[in-house]
Amino acid sequence: MIVFKHISRFVFLLAGIWTLNFCLVRLSPGDATNVYWGPHSDRTSLETLRAQRGLQLPFWQQFKLWTVRFLQGDWGYSWTRHRPVTAILKEAMPSTLQLTSLALAFSFIIGSAWGVLAGRYAEHASGHVLNFSGLLIYALPSFWLASLAIMFFSVKLQWLPSSGMSSLFIDEPGFGPKLWDRVRHLILPVTILGLAGAAAVSRFVRAQMRNVLRQDFIRLAQAKGLSQRDVLLRHALKNALLPVITLLGLYFPFLLGGALVIEVIFAWPGMGRIAYEALFSKDYPVLFAVNLITATMTIAGNAAADLLYHFIDPRVRRA
Repeated sequence: MIVFKHISRFVFLLAGIWTLNFCLVRLSPGDATNVYWGPHSDRTSLETLRAQRGLQLPFWQQFKLWTVRFLQGDWGYSWTRHRPVTAILKEAMPSTLQLTSLALAFSFIIGSAWGVLAGRYAEHASGHVLNFSGLLIYALPSFWLASLAIMFFSVKLQWLPSSGMSSLFIDEPGFGPKLWDRVRHLILPVTILGLAGAAAVSRFVRAQMRNVLRQDFIRLAQAKGLSQRDVLLRHALKNALLPVITLLGLYFPFLLGGALVIEVIFAWPGMGRIAYEALFSKDYPVLFAVNLITATMTIAGNAAADLLYHFIDPRVRRA
């Protein structure tokens, strides 16, 4: 029953997002022929181009045409890359998933450990330092951190590459050198993309840890003579990290949005960079496809988090 409820909500939200996405993109000033406008442009040729792309049709007919084509699996051709949209996304999606998945793992592993220590030592100077550093990193914009990291680690120290997924020339052939080259290219974008999420997760875990440490069952465990290590790891940590599961569905779309900025700065060939280029060139087929996939992954992530929390926490099942 709960699965059917989430599926019906998923379909309803996806239809609403598709409609809103189409309206916002199509009602924005200008159209796809603006990129061909110039002092020597032929108005007749531009009108012919608009007719070929269906831009002269009434708005509701364009919406119906695009919707029917998408439901039939016809996502069209990119107007600027002159390739099928599905082929472009097949190349870009693995790159984005690779970046965001590692950044998500970084956010929750580092953020959980960060929050546990900040909550455990909340009354000490070290806890105040951890808390302040989390606030500071969360407040700093990611593009500024990325530029600073490139200037320091790539330009001055020359430890890590500043852009791309791989080097143009690798000295040693083979899987090992290629893997190490990919890891070096991933370090900066994954760290910058995951830092803001880690800081936010640490704030949440810190608050949960402080709340759990005040509970009666913690005092009971301490009264039984358990060591501070056992109380923290076996009792407090488990209960403090349980609500973090709900953040998985919430932070995945956050990382997808942040990936657009990071992919542009680090020249990462993913969906964010493709969407950025398509936005300025009014490449509607690519924009619609990227936004639809992002919305699908966002809704699916939230639904998965809700279902997972429902099956893990017995209190939710009883409610």
